[in-house]
Amino acid sequence: MVSSLKENSNKSIIFFDGYCNLCNGFINYCLDHDTNEIFFYAALDSKAAQNIIPKDLIVTYMKNPLEGTVFLWENERLYSRSEAAFRVFSRLNTIFRFLSIFRFLPKFITDSIYKLIARNRYKMFGKSESCRMPSPEIKSRFLD
Repeated sequence: MVSSLKENSNKSIIFFDGYCNLCNGFINYCLDHDTNEIFFYAALDSKAAQNIIPKDLIVTYMKNPLEGTVFLWENERLYSRSEAAFRVFSRLNTIFRFLSIFRFLPKFITDSIYKLIARNRYKMFGKSESCRMPSPEIKSRFLD
C-alpha cells in the first residue's frame, strides 16, 4: 500500500466515502470500466487521503458528511465534486463517457446538482456500516 505524497504524486486517485452506497457503486462501476487500470482508489478516511487532501477539506467533510464529495488527484492537482466526476467519466471505457461533455457547463450549475444528490445520497441509496473491503484481485488498486 502506498502512503506517502511523493509516491502518490504520479497516480490518478479517486477518493470516496467508503460508507456511502452510491459512492461504492460509483467505485464498482469505475473498477469494471477502467480497463486500462488508470485509477487507484482510497477512502476519504485513509492515510493516502490525509497525505493528499488538505486538512481543512477533510475536516469540512467529516463535520458535514452530507456535503460529501468525491475527490480526484490527477497530475498533482486535486479536483472535487462534479469536476472530479466528469474527469473520471472521460477516462473510462463506457457509454457514460458522454457525461464528461457537461464539464463545459458553469461549475456552479454542475456542483449545485452534485450537492443536491450528495445531500440525499444516504436517503436514496443507503449507508453501509463499514468501509468497502476490496477483493484480492483488485486490492493492489486500493491505497491505505
